[in-house]
Amino acid sequence: MELSDIVIDFLKISYTNVELVENIYILYADTEKDIKYSIFTGDIAYSEGKLAWIQNFGRHQSQLIICANGVLFGRVLKQRVEYEECECLLLEWYEEYLILIYFENNHIHLCSTRDREFKEVIYHGDMIRRKDDFIYCREYKSNLIRRFILPKLDELNSVTLSECEKMGVAPLIIGYPNDLSTKADESDN
Repeated sequence: MELSDIVIDFLKISYTNVELVENIYILYADTEKDIKYSIFTGDIAYSEGKLAWIQNFGRHQSQLIICANGVLFGRVLKQRVEYEECECLLLEWYEEYLILIYFENNHIHLCSTRDREFKEVIYHGDMIRRKDDFIYCREYKSNLIRRFILPKLDELNSVTLSECEKMGVAPLIIGYPNDLSTKADESDN
């Protein structure tokens, strides 16, 4: 079963107008609130009965929806520019944590959530890399690389860009081929 099918089945419990468009987007509307939602099928994570997705609505607002351990809750994602949607770079269950990394208006947001506890780190930049349990982030015009360990996003001491290059973990510009998912570990991104 595709992840989009799991979300569609879940939404059909409460909404009658749920549709999958070209296997790319799930569209549905809350007719009582007069709000239309879209979910990109690549922005869904599922593991051991835990489900999460990013949905866009209104004037380019984005919301994280989590259904885990019998609890459903949502969180509107921080955006610096009102009319710009977030670009989800990673949405993945990691042990009991949900890891979300998204980009908006020259900022990358690193988020970790567990049992409604939400930790977020925001940095001004567009370069990031994941290697095993570590995230490496380069801020604009900086030679220092911030390092975080998954899943709690504990920050380690920064290292220089040249040190990261020697270790083979220099951050890459976001987008293809910079895949932050765990499957990237297999190809040694």
